[in-house]
Amino acid sequence: MALALLLGATLMAFAPALEAGFVSFDDDQTILLNEDFRGVDARTLEWAFTTRHMGHWQPLAWLSFALDHAQGGLDPRAYHRTNVLLHAANALLVLLLSARILALARPSLARAPWRAWGGALVAAGTFALHPLRVESVAWVTERRDLLAAFFLLLSLLAWLGCVEPGSGKLRSRALWFASIALLAVSLLAKAWGMTLWVVMLALDHALLARGMGWRARLLEKTPHIALGLASIAIASWAIRSAPDVTRGLDEWSLLQRAGQAAQGLVWYAARTLDAQGLCAIHELPHAWNPFEPRTFASAALVAALATLAFVLRRRLPLLGLALFTYLVLVSPVLGLQQAGPQFVADRYAYLASIPLGLLAAGLLVPRAAPLSWSTSLVLAALLVPATRAQCRHWRDDEALFARVLAVHPESSIGWQARGNMLLARDRAVDALVAFQRAVASNPRNWRAHAGVGDALDRLDPAGRSSEAVAAWTRALEGYFPPWIVRVNLANHLLARRGDLAGGVAQYEAAVREMEARDAYWTSPLVWYGAGQALRAAGRETEGRALLEKAAKDGRTRERAMQALRAPPPRL
Repeated sequence: MALALLLGATLMAFAPALEAGFVSFDDDQTILLNEDFRGVDARTLEWAFTTRHMGHWQPLAWLSFALDHAQGGLDPRAYHRTNVLLHAANALLVLLLSARILALARPSLARAPWRAWGGALVAAGTFALHPLRVESVAWVTERRDLLAAFFLLLSLLAWLGCVEPGSGKLRSRALWFASIALLAVSLLAKAWGMTLWVVMLALDHALLARGMGWRARLLEKTPHIALGLASIAIASWAIRSAPDVTRGLDEWSLLQRAGQAAQGLVWYAARTLDAQGLCAIHELPHAWNPFEPRTFASAALVAALATLAFVLRRRLPLLGLALFTYLVLVSPVLGLQQAGPQFVADRYAYLASIPLGLLAAGLLVPRAAPLSWSTSLVLAALLVPATRAQCRHWRDDEALFARVLAVHPESSIGWQARGNMLLARDRAVDALVAFQRAVASNPRNWRAHAGVGDALDRLDPAGRSSEAVAAWTRALEGYFPPWIVRVNLANHLLARRGDLAGGVAQYEAAVREMEARDAYWTSPLVWYGAGQALRAAGRETEGRALLEKAAKDGRTRERAMQALRAPPPRL
């Protein structure tokens, strides 16, 4: 009964996600503009396991996208349906995991199944129906969250099935090997499982009372530890392929990272209790003083909870276990190694919220069974409408970034995205205002600077040429890949100013920069544009060589072949 209730409520909560489209918040680069994952064959398999597309190594996610494409092409419903079904499966696994852990914490529940399943339903409902899950489910790109969690939960369930409470022996070698294999599969989607072995050690110590020394405990988990360390190395290797994603200590200091971590620990727990202010991007501040009152308040609260858990470790062992596993699960995304433009992110609470739900359930199960079941109904009544509303914010770009700006009115990324949408609608005046607001909020938003140049080029190509060139030149200080900006600048110099030498120089720089990178970043349009510019400048041999490169790529083959058959252009 608990399984059916949870499944029905989860599908109801996330039904609006099935009507959402793709958004320009990475879905375009992941799905719409990416042809490499399309195909269920050996080529796609090789690409999935070798690519670092967008700074991620996620072969399992790519293969799942390939299956979606084989079934539904580029229909977003096919991709959203898979996400919703994966989350529903995760909800059921959390229910089973919660029932198992609550039974270990309170053996008397074996004689009271209604109480046990009622408590498990509270824990699983808190996880499955909460608006904090929406980003991982309604955002197609975050398929990796759902896949990694699915196999990670299976791995933990297999491990709990193989260990013998109160004993260092294993019930089943097969389940032990299954736990290792499932963890390995989880890491093919995302490196979340890097800390699973720490969670296992915590369960050993606080719940299972297996009577093993630390050396024996670590030795038993050697494969899990090895896989976790390997996943850290692979994730670091992948993310380094995407420049301007990670921040060095010169850009984001140790004190800023510590303050971010303290606030993040409190933020994810607070949003679990009160799901206000959720949106697609909670932007990293451009200039931030970590000694603000909120940092000290967060650090004080973390210290107080840690002290309370230590003092009550014998009377309330579940409190310390829940808080510790929450810390372990969320630690990789607290910003100690900052990657991406976010200060915190809704999706980062996907796994970390599970122990918090278990803590709430642990407080309820000693009571009468009707209390747990009625609490589950109240949770569903409160959370399902809120989650449905949050799903609608992911309907399209307009709704997504309107929500971002409603939550964070000065979001540089939000204004930049709004500028892109307005420019696509030929509303250059309004787009320029949006891009300028983005730059004012964060002067290091290089994409917003480029947007200013693009808008000025559309708005007044002759009269404001100097301003457009200045904006593009500023964008080149940090924009990646820079050749995108150089192509726009080159085309402007050629078409608006008739500056053949300047345009050719920008195209040549674009080609050099692009070819210095790995093949993933190659854009054949650069070869095509540079080839035509060089031919116009009388450098026919060099121009044709670049056009021949463009002709080898399916995206520009026809255009390049036509150019090769035609006389040099006059610019």
